[in-house]
Amino acid sequence: MTAREQLLGAAHTAAILIEGDASRLSAEQLTERERHLANLEAHLSYARQESKKCEGLEEKQLLVTPTMLEAARLGDVAAGVCYVEGYLISDPRLFDHPEWLTDFKTNAPAIAQAAVANGDWGAVAQLQHAYARDGSAALMLGRIVAPDPVQNYRYLKLRRLGANAESAPYYDRDLSFVGHGLSADQIAAGDAWAQDTYLRYFNAAPENTVGAYNSPLCSGLDD
Repeated sequence: MTAREQLLGAAHTAAILIEGDASRLSAEQLTERERHLANLEAHLSYARQESKKCEGLEEKQLLVTPTMLEAARLGDVAAGVCYVEGYLISDPRLFDHPEWLTDFKTNAPAIAQAAVANGDWGAVAQLQHAYARDGSAALMLGRIVAPDPVQNYRYLKLRRLGANAESAPYYDRDLSFVGHGLSADQIAAGDAWAQDTYLRYFNAAPENTVGAYNSPLCSGLDD
């Protein structure tokens, strides 16, 4: 759906290159310029082809962020994970639609939790980082979800159950650290929740093997 923006952007870049003074460029620089122009032409051709898919659609149907939100609500896990990751921040129309931020705050947590119920490890990681409010707090979800040690422990434990031999020690270390601030009952409840969730929704599949990590990149939703 952003093929139109890609088309305009590539055309603008190509115009700058073509109109620029190439008289003082070295042979190597001229070769690089020609290579860049060839790449832009290929990009333009692709964008023109993709933009044809938008013909006949109303303007509101061409807005990526609300369309992604609607797809997520309808159960599209890949769209949901990209939405929760904060794709709207890169949407060039965001400043014209501040209501999208309110929509995000209202919908993102539930979409992430629904993705977990669909066996998506990407959503598990997003929620865990958000509740931990760690270095990944720059993620959009981390800015609207309050830090919660109990939930952080639960999602860490879930990730530990799906961890490979390389990442398991890191999760063990983090679980030990987070667990110091929890009661024995909270830890037991967290362990039980993680075990049930792992078996119920992930079919004991290792982390990073199913869900968002194997889904098309969020940029693929722009076509």
